Amino acid sequence: MRKKVILQLTSIFRWIQFLYMMDSSLIGKVEKATRYAGEPDRFRFLNFQVTVRGDNGEHVVTYDHGKWSCDSEYFQTHGYDSHTMAVEKVLEGMIESLRNGHSQ
Repeated sequence: MRKKVILQLTSIFRWIQFLYMMDSSLIGKVEKATRYAGEPDRFRFLNFQVTVRGDNGEHVVTYDHGKWSCDSEYFQTHGYDSHTMAVEKVLEGMIESLRNGHSQ
């Protein structure tokens, strides 16, 4: 009986050790993620697509290796618009500052 109790306690202890190791590993990952998030220069967006809810409807803004695109009429004739500029401001420091070959 005593041997059985000791085996059960040993098993429980190993399970607690395992949980502690998993938990401390997760804590380390969260701390590292927090540090990374505080250093935006670690990130470089290569391409993405986002919708922007403008005053006159929703627009699709695309960024691909330094080139901006938007489905608005204004963008089609000027190569920039308020939607692309807004996204650029949100991601300032994490994307190239050139907009279709023209700097701000």
